[in-house]
Amino acid sequence: MNQRKELIVEHVAYLRDTKLFHTSPALNPFKLFLETSTYCSPDDLEAAFTKLVPITTYADYKDLQDSIISGNVDTPNVLFPKLPNYIMNSSSTSGGKSKFFAIHADEDIGVKMLAMQKMKAGRIAEGSVVLEINSISAQNVFGLSVCPGSILAARMALKVKGLPTDEEIAATVDSSNGIPWAIKLVQDYSTLLALHSLFGLVDTRVGYISAVFSSIWLDWAHYIQTHKGELLQCIEFGTLPVACLIEEELQESIMKHWKANPARAQELRGINFNHDGWMKVVWPELQFAEAGCGGVFASGIPRIRSAIGPSVPLVFGPYASTEAMVMGISLQNETDPNLFQMINFGGCLFEYLELNGKLVSGAELKQGQRYKLIVSNKRLGIWRYDLSDVLEHVGFHPGSKNSIMRYIGREGGIRLVPTFISEQEIITAAKSVFDSTNGKVAREFLSFPDSTAGMEAVAFCFEAVDNNHNLDVDHMEDTLTNVLRSQNERFGLFLGDSLRKCAVRVLPPGTFAEYRGWKARSVGSGQVKIPVVVTNLEVRDWFLARCF
Repeated sequence: MNQRKELIVEHVAYLRDTKLFHTSPALNPFKLFLETSTYCSPDDLEAAFTKLVPITTYADYKDLQDSIISGNVDTPNVLFPKLPNYIMNSSSTSGGKSKFFAIHADEDIGVKMLAMQKMKAGRIAEGSVVLEINSISAQNVFGLSVCPGSILAARMALKVKGLPTDEEIAATVDSSNGIPWAIKLVQDYSTLLALHSLFGLVDTRVGYISAVFSSIWLDWAHYIQTHKGELLQCIEFGTLPVACLIEEELQESIMKHWKANPARAQELRGINFNHDGWMKVVWPELQFAEAGCGGVFASGIPRIRSAIGPSVPLVFGPYASTEAMVMGISLQNETDPNLFQMINFGGCLFEYLELNGKLVSGAELKQGQRYKLIVSNKRLGIWRYDLSDVLEHVGFHPGSKNSIMRYIGREGGIRLVPTFISEQEIITAAKSVFDSTNGKVAREFLSFPDSTAGMEAVAFCFEAVDNNHNLDVDHMEDTLTNVLRSQNERFGLFLGDSLRKCAVRVLPPGTFAEYRGWKARSVGSGQVKIPVVVTNLEVRDWFLARCF
């Protein structure tokens, strides 16, 4: 039996008694096939699955997911046979409402996470330590932790270590680096950055610095640079920044491990935190930096490189999605951070939707062709779920035979009356501004449709790196317009008729970090992304209210 057939047989056997399977209109044709078939061979099952199970979206699961998060946590066989023990929340990359995915997370997730942590520690010299800039804070809903997939994996690793609850986690120190776990339970994003800055700066042994996304990594680095004086004063006297917001139940667990170190403070005062390679001076043992740099997060690579210097390797984090619980391992290609080997994590069935609408298996992939990723995952109880990620097939891994994919971006973009501007076209246009403004804007942005001046336009928000107001907005608008016109024939055709040139709004320094802090209150800091295209009007207005 081939792998695809085996996965389908396992998937159907595991989920055929669930409430979703018996009540979903989308799955009804396949359910009727099973009910009327006296004998169903693996070949028959694969053929029927392929023909009768349609591509599904979040709308097909939303009612049952809502019932679970509203309190129906003790009923088995809703989406999958077991009771849920976590609810994952996925922050929409358009800035929209979170999607919720109940899951029964088994210990193997924690075991795999511990193996990854051990691998990181094994790459650095003996005596050096790993500093992970991450949160493990989760909301509690009817006894279930609600958090992004990255936090779930970290919490499962702690559970394997015998730390299943927040109380037990908060009372413990990470034995690998001496940092209290309590700092990772803090909910306020700015405080999370401050505490990781303090405990990181005071430790000369740091050899590996990692974060889930390049944006979080850079927020942390920027916090150190812009709060240097206050941080060093805190290190000298054993205090915390005045603005820190720490939950009362965590304060003692943090403060008993935070001691004054005037000698280290004096040493750090002699280091210029704005010079290229400053982190290698702060941490002479630094050997690796790691961050997720796929898609729009690739824009952070130059700033990370500037901070760590030319001699420290930058490790690209995995391609991962809370939505559908998918993972791909980076090929660590220095010139292309978007190359990943797809990993079958816990019995996922990957299928691929050609952009012309044909659904194909992994064996039918064609080199150079683009597809949408379609996932069936029995852990989540999802069937042929449209993840809306667009991937390009590069080839197959010579060892594992897994497909190697280049991440292109999310399906979607901006729909204007005469044309559609894809997300990838928008990213390419924004990159042209990054490249032409000589470091005057942060390498992050967002976009949205703008019809405020009569004719429609694509509007962009960029963040200035200082408050000097010296950006040539007209030039930025012309650059964006010319790049979009070169990529999109219909955009150029209707420009000046029903479309006007791109509009640029400028945000003050630190706005994107402020947004991550704002969103982290509801979705967790491990899952906050700046949307390429904003569809949520509340998010759009939040940014517009802060423009110069």
